[in-house]
Amino acid sequence: MALRNGWPDPVLGDLYPFEDNAFQLSDGTHLHYIDVGRSGVRRPTVLLLHGSPTWSFLYRDFIQPLSRHARVIAIDHVGFGRSDHPTDPRYHTLDRHIRNLEEFVKGLGLKRVIPVVQDWGGPIGLGYAGRHPDNIAGLVILNSWAFTSHLRTKLPRTLRFLRMKGIGEWLVGRRNVYVERFLPKFTERDLPEAVMAGYRHPFPTPQSRTALVQFVRMVPDRPGHKEWATMQEVEHNLAHLDVPTRVLWADKDPAFGKRFALAFRDLLPRHPEPTFFPGAGHFLQEDIPGALVSEIREFLRAL
Repeated sequence: MALRNGWPDPVLGDLYPFEDNAFQLSDGTHLHYIDVGRSGVRRPTVLLLHGSPTWSFLYRDFIQPLSRHARVIAIDHVGFGRSDHPTDPRYHTLDRHIRNLEEFVKGLGLKRVIPVVQDWGGPIGLGYAGRHPDNIAGLVILNSWAFTSHLRTKLPRTLRFLRMKGIGEWLVGRRNVYVERFLPKFTERDLPEAVMAGYRHPFPTPQSRTALVQFVRMVPDRPGHKEWATMQEVEHNLAHLDVPTRVLWADKDPAFGKRFALAFRDLLPRHPEPTFFPGAGHFLQEDIPGALVSEIREFLRAL
């Protein structure tokens, strides 16, 4: 299902020159994705998974280069990008987004999947992987998390502030602070105006930003939080992911410091030693796309 004619696209141009596709989930919502490259018996499927407040636009410089080595699919989680944006805040749970990904992978018949995960793409993508380890050919983990056992400190004050009722709806929903303030703050290079326009593109109104408001509230900070049990399941299942893994980490990330990378090393069966990149921020796909593409390309060649 082509979506291009249904989306005003005056600003993206050659920055995002991909054909749009949509997959209808069983709940009736549509999940947007980019699908480039050829599938085959031996060719894996690289599944590029974004977090908040980004969308598949984050991986625009990865898709074509990696498609020479694998089928490359970049999705927009429901509520983000060109997927449907439900306005009911109850839609957004970690389990729901994992189940969406399960349904998508099964519906497209994807095999030998290699999730490339960052930010919320970590719990969602690794949540899928842990439930379907036999369909995972490898993992590439960028700055993210997927566990509760290494989260024994309080959330940052700013994050706790933005989770509050009323304040979150105002700052995140109405003022769009995650896109306008946090995204450029969490990169080390200045984002050109055309790139910022690309990130604003799917979130033109407060109603379109429901997922941004809710995802910050989904971070499980204590036992009893509604997402705690699901995140514990994700962490528990990491022990079953005995597959080749690369952990590629920006060392200027104020949200996910080096201890998160070392936690993945400790929790995954093959204990992958992280590769740290100096001078890159949380959204490392914007800071060092070439270096990451090279690392992932070499990883694919070695499989």
